[in-house]
Amino acid sequence: MPSDLLDRNRLALLQRIMLGHSRAIPFENIDIVLGRTISIEPKDIQEKLVHRGRGGYCMETNMLLGMALKALGYAVVPMLARVRWAQPDDEIQPYTHLLLRVSWGSLQPAEAGATAEGSSRKVIADVGFASTNSVQPISCMWGAQQLVDGSFRIVPATEVRAAMRRAPMSAEHLVLQRQLRSTWHDLYVFHNAPAPVADLEQVNWWCCTHPKARFTRQLFVYRLIGHTKHHILNGVHVIRHPDGSVTRHHLTSKESLAHLLRDSFGLTPPAPAPGGPGIDRFLSAHTGGDWATPGLEAGVDVCGMPHVWVAQAEQSAGEPGAGEEAAAAAADVPIPARGPEVRGAETAGAAKCPTRIASRGVAQVWGETSGRGSGR
Repeated sequence: MPSDLLDRNRLALLQRIMLGHSRAIPFENIDIVLGRTISIEPKDIQEKLVHRGRGGYCMETNMLLGMALKALGYAVVPMLARVRWAQPDDEIQPYTHLLLRVSWGSLQPAEAGATAEGSSRKVIADVGFASTNSVQPISCMWGAQQLVDGSFRIVPATEVRAAMRRAPMSAEHLVLQRQLRSTWHDLYVFHNAPAPVADLEQVNWWCCTHPKARFTRQLFVYRLIGHTKHHILNGVHVIRHPDGSVTRHHLTSKESLAHLLRDSFGLTPPAPAPGGPGIDRFLSAHTGGDWATPGLEAGVDVCGMPHVWVAQAEQSAGEPGAGEEAAAAAADVPIPARGPEVRGAETAGAAKCPTRIASRGVAQVWGETSGRGSGR
C-alpha cells in the first residue's frame, strides 16, 4: 500500500476511534466524589470502563485509549501536562493531566540519518480533557489547524512565556492552544517526553486524593451524544446544542441526579460506602447563581470554558455537526451510531485490544523496562 494512502487510513482510523470513544465513554469523577481512589492498572481500567460501563477522568480514559492504540499498531507515548486553561497567568500548576503522543508509519522514505520516529506522522490524542479539547487528533506540526470543533495549535512554551509570566521552561515544553474570539488561549503546557510510570502514579494519586485537587472538590461529568455536548458540574446540567444554543437545568435531589446519569450519560453510580460521602455531596454548590468554588461562574462549563466563547467559536467554524459529517465523509469514515448502544458497537474493536494486555502492569504497557524512572 502506498505510504500516503496508509497514512490517510491510519489517521482516519484514529479519528474514528477518538470520536467513538468520546460518544461511548463519559468523562467523569464519580468514584473520587465518593471518596474512592483511582487505579491506573490496565486490568482495573479495562474492568471499570469496558466491562462495567463506567467512565473516568484523563488518567483512565487516555490510558484505555493508549492501550487500544498500541494493540492496533500505533506508537503511543504518555505525556504529562500542567493545565493552563482558566488559571492565573502567574501561578504554576502541578502536573495533573495525561495526554498521548501518537505516531505511525512513514510519510515518505526516510532520508539518510533520519530516525524512524522522525519520519512518522505525530499527533496529540486526548479524550480526557472533556469538551474543551478537540475530539480529533491534533498534529504536532507548527501552525494553526482548523478542526471540526475549532482552531488549535501547538507552540513552544518559550514563545509565550514572556507574555504569560511563566516560570522558565525548556524547549521540551510545548503549549496546546485554542483560538476563541480571534485570541489564542492556552489549554495546557506539556512536557514533550515520555512520562515515567512513577510520575503517572504520583499524579494520579494527587488528583484523586489531595484536598486541593479539582476532582476532589467538584462533580464533573461530560459526554458527547450525537453532536450535542452534555455536562454536569455539581448541581447544574448544561447542554450545548449544535446550533450554538445552551440550555441549563438545575438538579435539586440525589434522585434527579441519578436519573440524569442513567438516562443521558449511561452511568449507574456505585453505592457509597457506609458513612461515606454520597454522589449528591456537591448538589448544593450552586444556589441562586452563587458558586461555592472560587473562580467558577454561571457562564462557565465543566472545564472552565465560557459558553459564549464556545458558541462563537463553533459558529465561526460552521455548524459543528455539519463540519464533523464533512470531515468524516472526506476521510471515508462512517459516523458512529448514537446513544448508549455506541459503547458496544463503536468501541468493540478498541475494547478487545486492551484485553490482550490487561494482565500486564503499567510499566509493561508503556514499554518501560529500565525500572520505575525518576520524578521530574
